[in-house]
Amino acid sequence: MSYTYRQTYEPPSGRSLSQWHIVPATLVVCATGLLLGYRYSADHPAAGAAAMPLWGFLLGLMTDWGVAHIAGILILVITALLQQRINYHATLIRTSTKQPFLFFLLLCSTHMGFLPVTPASVAMLFFIPALSAFLKSEEPPESARVFNTTALIAAGSLIWIHLLWFVPLFWYGMYKFGFLGAKNLLASVVSVATVWTLVAGWCYWVQDYTALTVPAAQLADAGISFSQDLTSRFRWMCVAGIFLPTLFLSTYVRLQFFLGPLRVRKMFSFFFAFALYAFVLLVCFGKHYFTDFLYFFYMPVSLLLAVYFAHRQGGIITFLMYYGFLIMMFFFVLVQIWVV
Repeated sequence: MSYTYRQTYEPPSGRSLSQWHIVPATLVVCATGLLLGYRYSADHPAAGAAAMPLWGFLLGLMTDWGVAHIAGILILVITALLQQRINYHATLIRTSTKQPFLFFLLLCSTHMGFLPVTPASVAMLFFIPALSAFLKSEEPPESARVFNTTALIAAGSLIWIHLLWFVPLFWYGMYKFGFLGAKNLLASVVSVATVWTLVAGWCYWVQDYTALTVPAAQLADAGISFSQDLTSRFRWMCVAGIFLPTLFLSTYVRLQFFLGPLRVRKMFSFFFAFALYAFVLLVCFGKHYFTDFLYFFYMPVSLLLAVYFAHRQGGIITFLMYYGFLIMMFFFVLVQIWVV
């Protein structure tokens, strides 16, 4: 049994894409995207969501253009580091690698819509710790732990209300890992209700219900954006250019894990479902919240890309594919300057 496990699950031996000459090349492209984003991005953090309980306060701290960009870059780097931590808990890649960090940083730093900072990028700082707490336990968690995990999602929704749309993803994860019981489901619902009941109490105290009415309107503000303008076409071409290869690579990796540990196969299935779910939300809410949902779509996609490259030998084809991806993302930055 142990022999089969080693032959079917351990990545092939060979040069790793995390070697010293791969990491600097990726960071150069990331730095280029961030610098050009600072130079050409035209919008200060949008005040459209300022009615959210915490986002308005954060906007007040980022009135300076430079401070806003520095904050956005720091949030992006911290989120990429947390993405690296996700792989540690999910155990999809068991070799020493920086690829989950690099792919997330690469995808996000080369998209100018994420700069200087968005509500979704701040909400992600709540989402990833909740996901880590959800994944790191190999035993079914107690209801109290499910309550605390979902409470992080509810706290993040005070900044970006659409984070609540990812609570059903946690329910699917509980079902996938075999602990979607009545107590855990009730605990997740009660945690969200508790946070927003406190918000309702505060609204009643100040006799201003804007912090409830505006988020409720935003939560239901769905709209599919397939307009014929050049910017919209370019956006969807980029999403398709990431999503379709991810489907292919996911099929390849699924075959790699076919005889692997059951928990690892469940983890991979969960992140693949995460990518599909985020893509559906991106389509449904793309008219007004395209960039925000794209940020969450990149989270599972970057991890799936990292798994694919980590389980291939570091031969010439793999290196050409990786450098080809770097070149594509570099030109993606340049085209955004021209189109947007």
